[in-house]
Amino acid sequence: MHQNVQRTSFDQYGVTGTAYSITNAWDESYTALKDLETIIAAATSTSGTKYAGIAKILKAYLFSEMVDTWGDIPFTEANKGSSVPYPKFDDDATIYPALLKLLDEGIADIAKADASVFNNASDLIYSGDVSKWRKFAKTLKLKLLTNTRLVNNVTADAQALVTEADLIGSNDDFELVYGTSVSPENRNPGYLIDYPNGRTNYVSPYFFEIMTGQNTFKHGNDLMSGILDPRVPYYFFNQKKKGEAAENPSEYANEVGTGGKFISIFFGSKGKNQGFDQAGSQTMPGLYFAGGKYDNGTGGKVGTSSGKGVVSLRMLPYYNRMFLQAELASVGTISGDAKAFLTAGNECSLCQS
Repeated sequence: MHQNVQRTSFDQYGVTGTAYSITNAWDESYTALKDLETIIAAATSTSGTKYAGIAKILKAYLFSEMVDTWGDIPFTEANKGSSVPYPKFDDDATIYPALLKLLDEGIADIAKADASVFNNASDLIYSGDVSKWRKFAKTLKLKLLTNTRLVNNVTADAQALVTEADLIGSNDDFELVYGTSVSPENRNPGYLIDYPNGRTNYVSPYFFEIMTGQNTFKHGNDLMSGILDPRVPYYFFNQKKKGEAAENPSEYANEVGTGGKFISIFFGSKGKNQGFDQAGSQTMPGLYFAGGKYDNGTGGKVGTSSGKGVVSLRMLPYYNRMFLQAELASVGTISGDAKAFLTAGNECSLCQS
């Protein structure tokens, strides 16, 4: 879902495969995978099966994100060093089954008696709690099955996971927790991009209108029309109050369904506000997904210390599990009440920190 409008080539359809943001993500992903392979090899040679199991689970997660982003990618020949300088691109349809197998291996490894000492402090996500790693791995399996349900019959495997009831719970979110530390820096990257370091992102007007039940763009989907999402003040912080003028004539302004004046630009804009001239007026990413300010309707120009930036990076939270089950139940792939699953997911998404 397009939540932000960036003042870069991305919103001008000018990005190519050689763009820094793409090549950097590609290179760093494979660097991380190389580190995971090193952990797996070292742990296996020293009977450190918990380390190996967690690394396999993380490897499966990262590869799944890469496949979902890029499609065909180097997999079987990836990170072979000088022996395979030009790894082949594997068909993405063949990678998912291998990832499911890898997750099973990881689950088996973390269940073994570990002959080496596992340092809980080295685990920044679950602090050494292998039961939570197991639940995450099984929930990731459910996600991969959901993603492939239109091309494979996943009913038996998906139902088995749900029946087993060993999936992520409300206190088991797979997330990286950020803090308030400035030196060393430990705040949410989304907060750092837009609060202390300038204004990289505008909030998408289309996203705002969906959240506030509007459809002035006539996009043809009235499902959310007239429904005000209660998360609006958590999602968006308006620097300007209702009735207050922007610092410059604004390309897009809207006061419906919000405590202040929502100010932004359109995707692909080359208009009057594209050039960083609404820094003290534009609506900012709020508390929920950036750790910024909660919008209580009083407005105010934001700065470096306007928020705390402590919001976690939610990679696979509990509410996503509920949404997966809602989708699967709605088409009869698993048993259960799709509406109840959807409601539970929505309600839990309101209380995430």
